[in-house]
Amino acid sequence: MIRVAEAALQIRGDAGPHQVSREVKRTFTTAWGGSSWTVAHLLSKSPD
Repeated sequence: MIRVAEAALQIRGDAGPHQVSREVKRTFTTAWGGSSWTVAHLLSKSPD
């Protein structure tokens, strides 16, 4: 969940010293588990 939390902070502009230098409109995170499961999240600042 840390990747999703970091992605949300980037979109909000609240990542402090980790903030990227341009406006973030969308983020994509992935995770892979030990039992061959995969999770992907796509976060967006606006619904378009």
